[in-house]
Amino acid sequence: MLQMVTQIKATRYDVIFDQYFSPSIKDYERSRRHESSQLEFNITGPDQVRPSDFTKELKNIHFKQSLVEFFTTYWATDEMIPFIGNNKIFINFRQCHSFTVINNKVMSEIHEDLSCSEHEEADTKIVYHVCNIDAQANFVIRCSDTDITVIMLGNMHHLKNSDSRVWILTGTEEENKGNADDDDHDLDIQFQDWLDDELSNFNDDDNED
Repeated sequence: MLQMVTQIKATRYDVIFDQYFSPSIKDYERSRRHESSQLEFNITGPDQVRPSDFTKELKNIHFKQSLVEFFTTYWATDEMIPFIGNNKIFINFRQCHSFTVINNKVMSEIHEDLSCSEHEEADTKIVYHVCNIDAQANFVIRCSDTDITVIMLGNMHHLKNSDSRVWILTGTEEENKGNADDDDHDLDIQFQDWLDDELSNFNDDDNED
């Protein structure tokens, strides 16, 4: 997973996830997409056998929550040093966690200024996240639809650093692969809809082997 996240050349990668509240205004849309809470799911470690129908499990809200919680815990272990390298990795779910390697140890930290526990949708969480980063940076927002474009345009004046620039990379991984390799960026902000697509494609590729 972390290897997929860091495919674009950058020094920092921020991965933004949906939260799941109940009751929620999103309940109808989730039922239309056949998403539900379904059975409880617990990921105990990296050696746990992956579900045979991974795409189906991605419609299980409990599975998604457990997966993100696993990432937050596992990425803080020293096993991730080769993947993190000299980069900074951020996960924004219920809270915003960062992971860096210092003196050959993974260091994890919670950033309250970037945590947005009241936001359910990753779309709005991305905008909140970007707008609250103090440092001047080139942001690349990767997403599979255009909702985030409209939301970001309406909030450009909220950027803490007016010298920052924002690019939005939409579409599928195959469509963007050529363009993504051409540029160096300071930040790569990704969110759940893209992640769902990537995990599904990753599972399909494995099944073909």
